[in-house]
Amino acid sequence: LGGIIPSELGRLTLLTYLNLSENSFAGNVPTELGHLIYQTDMVDTGKLSFVGSLPSEFGRLSLLDDLTLAGNDFDSSLPSEIGRLTDLRYLRLDVNKFDSSIPSEIGRLTNMIEIRLDNNQLSGQIPNEIGALSLMTYLNFFENQLGGTIPKSFGSLTALTRLELDENEIGGPVPTEFGRLSSQLQQLYLDYNDLTGTVPTELGNLVNLRILTMHKNSFNGSLPTEIGNMANLQAFRAYTNGLTGTIPSE
Repeated sequence: LGGIIPSELGRLTLLTYLNLSENSFAGNVPTELGHLIYQTDMVDTGKLSFVGSLPSEFGRLSLLDDLTLAGNDFDSSLPSEIGRLTDLRYLRLDVNKFDSSIPSEIGRLTNMIEIRLDNNQLSGQIPNEIGALSLMTYLNFFENQLGGTIPKSFGSLTALTRLELDENEIGGPVPTEFGRLSSQLQQLYLDYNDLTGTVPTELGNLVNLRILTMHKNSFNGSLPTEIGNMANLQAFRAYTNGLTGTIPSE
């Protein structure tokens, strides 16, 4: 199937599941899809070529559980109306061209388990409100243009198993609050940013961490001996920084 998605789909008001994958649809997503208020899943696994904006009318889809529109050519801002999707658990808008900041309203999505916004052109400060998503296990902001600093509220994301902030323009220190992520976090990617300061001793609390990348930043000082507490660590990259001293024997 190809062409544009007909706006008449918006008349199927009892529809609960819409999967458009493995087709050749292109063009704009019709705003009329915002009428599908019983929709729980909207999935496109990246074979389509949608352009333009993500309709703000999607904010009406209050029962939506999964919004996956990865691998398209959306090139507008992320609508703040996304914060109305309070049942949403999976938000996958990776590999697009979204070019705005991340709306603070994303902090209302307290049922969220996975957010993938990687490989876009997002900029600005990561909203502090994201710390309210305490059920989230996977957060990926890889390869954007995000700046500012890492919010201290990230310390509240205690269910996280994987956090990817690499290849952005994030500066400032790594919050000591990261030490609270000790119970679940297994992969932490901070490389290719503008992070500064010393490596916090609290990272030693991340005893289940398997992968830690912090290369290509501007860290200084020596590595804390507490790094030796990461008994499960399998990959650690810290090259191209301003680190001094010796590798802790611990």
